[in-house]
Amino acid sequence: FVDDVAPVFTSVPANVVLSCGIDNINTQAATATDNCGDVSITYFDVELTGGCDGDMERHWVAQDECGNSTEAVRMITVQDNIAPVFTSFPEDLTASCSAVPEAFDALVSVSDNCSSIGLSLNESREDGYCPGSYILYRTWTAVDGCGNETSATWSVYVIDETPPLLSGVPNDVELSCGASIPEVNVSATDNCSDGSKCLS
Repeated sequence: FVDDVAPVFTSVPANVVLSCGIDNINTQAATATDNCGDVSITYFDVELTGGCDGDMERHWVAQDECGNSTEAVRMITVQDNIAPVFTSFPEDLTASCSAVPEAFDALVSVSDNCSSIGLSLNESREDGYCPGSYILYRTWTAVDGCGNETSATWSVYVIDETPPLLSGVPNDVELSCGASIPEVNVSATDNCSDGSKCLS
């Protein structure tokens, strides 16, 4: 008796689209039968495209005890459409105009399910009612290797609550009628501005 009939696949997993980072490609297996005996089933993968999104062929091979074999192909497409996620980020705060915190990338942490991340920082300012009072909007944008991006903004509310300091103010003095008022040189310094009047 000569067995020259190859096995027949009874089920092959359907083509599938998976999100990058999800490791469930191997959860389904093909099955096959043969007219004579047992069947062994193996597979090998062929990567068609790489980079950001990728396509892969999974080739299932069913072989009987006489060496007859047949092949079935499953297409697996891997996509990355999930944006990075900030895992730590500074909270909004209020600060004195003389103690505004610096902004640098080490203040934030970000992760992505698939690829490396590019991080950029942009700062804008909204002026308040006087030079020492304003709002800083510090926005970080994280972009992964597939162009998915997410942004978060740290708002710093800067206030000026410290009055200017006067120097050169003379002591009180009594003058005779008709006497000349002595000249004085009074100056002011401020921790935030030029010492001009700031009305709230």
